[in-house]
Amino acid sequence: MRANEVTDYIKRFDFGECPLERLPTVLSAALQELANSDGLLLRVPASERSICHRLAIYLERFQNTINPSGSEWFADCEYNLRYDQRKRMHFPISEPSCSQRHDCRCAKKVIFPDIILHRRETTYNEMAIETKILTNITEDDIKKDLQRLVEFQRNENYNYNYVAFILFGLSSEPGYKVFTPLN
Repeated sequence: MRANEVTDYIKRFDFGECPLERLPTVLSAALQELANSDGLLLRVPASERSICHRLAIYLERFQNTINPSGSEWFADCEYNLRYDQRKRMHFPISEPSCSQRHDCRCAKKVIFPDIILHRRETTYNEMAIETKILTNITEDDIKKDLQRLVEFQRNENYNYNYVAFILFGLSSEPGYKVFTPLN
C-alpha cells in the first residue's frame, strides 16, 4: 500500500493524523529524539521491533524526566501482562479455523501492544502505541491494530489515557506520521 492509501484507510476507523505539536509532550519529545539520534532506522527503514525498542527507550527517559513522581515509569515493548495475568481481549473472528465452530462469534486473544507506557504492577496505564512500517503493511494489519487501540482505551481493565498508531517508513521527513482517535 502507498502512504496516501494507508492514510485514507486509517481515516475509516475514526483516526486522524495528529501534528507533532498536539501530541503529549513525552511522545513528541521521544519521536523527535528518535528522528535525531536514530534517523537511520527510519530512513532504511529498519524492522518494526528495532524502531519500537529505540522509541520505548526515549519514551521512558522523557516520561521519568518530565513527570517525576516517585513511582518509576516503564516503556515496555510487546508487554502482555496485567499484574500476573496475560492481557486478553475479545475480538471478532477472522480466522477460518474458528469460524468453522458454530458457537464461535469472537475470541479472547492474548494481546501485546507494540509499546506501552505504564507503571508496572498497578492499574495506571498512560499510553499504548501500535506501529507499522509502510513497506510491509496490509489493511488487515491496520484494522487489527486500530481495533486494539480503541479497546485499550475503552476497556475498563486497561483504561489507557492515550493511544496512537504510528506509521514509519515514509519518504518525507521526519519519516513517520502519528494517528490518534478523533473522538
